[in-house]
Amino acid sequence: MARKYVTQKGAADVGERSPKNANRSVGVGLGVLKAIADLGRAGSLSEIARAARMPASRTHRFLAGMIQVGAVQQDPASGYYDLGPLMVNLGVAALGRVDGVKMGTAALRGLTQETGLVSVLVIWSVSGPMVIRWEQGELPTAVRIREGRILPLLRTASGKIFLAYLPEEKSHPLVEQELAAPEHQASLSKLATIEDITHLQQQIFSTGLAENSGESEAGISGLSAPVFGADGEIAMAIGVIGVLGVAKIGFEGPAAKCLRDTADNLTRGLGGVPRTGNTESTRLQSA
Repeated sequence: MARKYVTQKGAADVGERSPKNANRSVGVGLGVLKAIADLGRAGSLSEIARAARMPASRTHRFLAGMIQVGAVQQDPASGYYDLGPLMVNLGVAALGRVDGVKMGTAALRGLTQETGLVSVLVIWSVSGPMVIRWEQGELPTAVRIREGRILPLLRTASGKIFLAYLPEEKSHPLVEQELAAPEHQASLSKLATIEDITHLQQQIFSTGLAENSGESEAGISGLSAPVFGADGEIAMAIGVIGVLGVAKIGFEGPAAKCLRDTADNLTRGLGGVPRTGNTESTRLQSA
């Protein structure tokens, strides 16, 4: 006879409870969060309600409750809603349990030990390139990278890696937004047109690396390489960061070689095939 676990006198067998007795509010709330995530950007109340297939008034009540716990955040200027810090933290924690991220995290330690530079692991999220792990290096100036941070696509080395290897339909909306953004136009970025971006992609296909020299943050230099999965698609980017003018970060040299080797080893560990030389044809076939 199966043992019954009772929480209080007269309580029903936990194992025999029907799913219909579960708290439906939890499922509805998750549906609202999924609707925001599926938009791929911050959305208005009407957009989220339509995506969640709920009345706007009910959607608003759920959004208000989730704002209180940090699951959702609202832009005070536009009134648009987006996923909040709680969801970012939960997402990073969940990703940390994925084997590929575990492998990448271990690789960061070796990369930093060999180069002395800060190292980062970046994945693609619904909002763009997101830092999920980082390892502090031995730099004359402290550089701290927040896990969960969304990186610019056009002004960071890892962002440029995704720009090169992601299918265009995934990156194009963000490209248009960033090109028009005042912070991009005021930056040191040389990317001002689609033609500039095409030239950059060709360079990345040729070298297998992308760089950033003070474009996202003054005084910071970075280099990044792609990591591919068994399906041939980009799985993540791994990069190194140093102080501009101090660290020797370029397409040649010890740091670049170590970065390429680390990325290739990670690719093999994920069942993928490292790409060397011009990989444009491979990319176009997978896009």
